[in-house]
Amino acid sequence: MVSACIGPAGADGFQGLHGIQGPVGPADPIGATGPQGPAGPQGSAGTVEWLGYRTGEVASGRGADCMLGEILLTASTVDNRLPANGQFLPIQQFTALFSLYGTRYGGDGITTFALPDLRPLTPDYMAYSVCMAGVYAARD
Repeated sequence: MVSACIGPAGADGFQGLHGIQGPVGPADPIGATGPQGPAGPQGSAGTVEWLGYRTGEVASGRGADCMLGEILLTASTVDNRLPANGQFLPIQQFTALFSLYGTRYGGDGITTFALPDLRPLTPDYMAYSVCMAGVYAARD
């Protein structure tokens, strides 16, 4: 009689190649289109319907006194303020306004500072403007 000897298992063999991919199956049919919703209100003819269109088109002028640094929203085309459009101003010429704003909105703080740019927040055909020569507010 012959007895069978079983030895240790050998190392794993190499993995075989992957088979080819099968064809793509059929697509599901597209369902029926739902009913159309009600039409929205008609916009004004010739206007752009987003916030911030044609803003900051105000020119500096003379008017009533204001509080220095005060920001006003106006629909006027002339104002006694500077447009709040992010422009840089010389500190030497606007020292009082710089003392209120500093470099919060930009500038190097040595020769220039910036006004806030409020154009993206401005309603259409209006402008935010900053009082540049007015009453300086005293602190209590």
